[in-house]
Amino acid sequence: MAEVCYVPDREGGEMSMAVQETGTRGSILEMLKRTGGMTASDLGNELGITPMAARQHLAVLAAEGLVQTTLRRSGVGRPSSVYALTEKGQETFPRLYDDMLLMVLDGVRDLEGQNGIDAILEWRARRMVSEYGPKLEKLPPEEKIEALFDALRRTYHMPEMRQSGDEIIITEYNCPIARVSRRFPEICRSELDIMRELAGLPVDRDACMAHGAGYCRYRFKLVSPQ
Repeated sequence: MAEVCYVPDREGGEMSMAVQETGTRGSILEMLKRTGGMTASDLGNELGITPMAARQHLAVLAAEGLVQTTLRRSGVGRPSSVYALTEKGQETFPRLYDDMLLMVLDGVRDLEGQNGIDAILEWRARRMVSEYGPKLEKLPPEEKIEALFDALRRTYHMPEMRQSGDEIIITEYNCPIARVSRRFPEICRSELDIMRELAGLPVDRDACMAHGAGYCRYRFKLVSPQ
């Protein structure tokens, strides 16, 4: 069974979300990661189980989107089914994206100064608005916010949404780049600007993890000020 867990980074601080398989299925994922692909028979031999039992575990992993199958022909006879990790399966293993992003942004600041950081964030904002804006522009306000909420959910922000009077409030309980945002708070300001642009509504943020809060909270005002 898949478990969602939070893995500390190397500094013991920020927690990153990953799907972890335990027991036999965890061993299967690790072997597929190391080899790039194996048959059910090969997996069974390595694990000391029958090929049928290996296929049953692989079927569960495939249903979870972690494993995919390709056919490999070797000589005469029927081709063999080779199991390999999907992109989602690859993501179950820790990756140090934060370290790379921090190094890149530090380099930009050293080489280009604050103007370089601002230019990158402005480019990212334009790209996101141009990508998502056309999909949202014809939706009513509530559906725009629902679409933004769904995007946050898919990207592991652990959001909750509720309505209070003329406001819709989205609270995020996880920030995938919180460690980066603490070093570069400009990212948080850019995120707020993107929210406002895509929602087409006044949006305030009254709590932010990068500034010490336990969550980020956005308030979307459904009624514009007169």
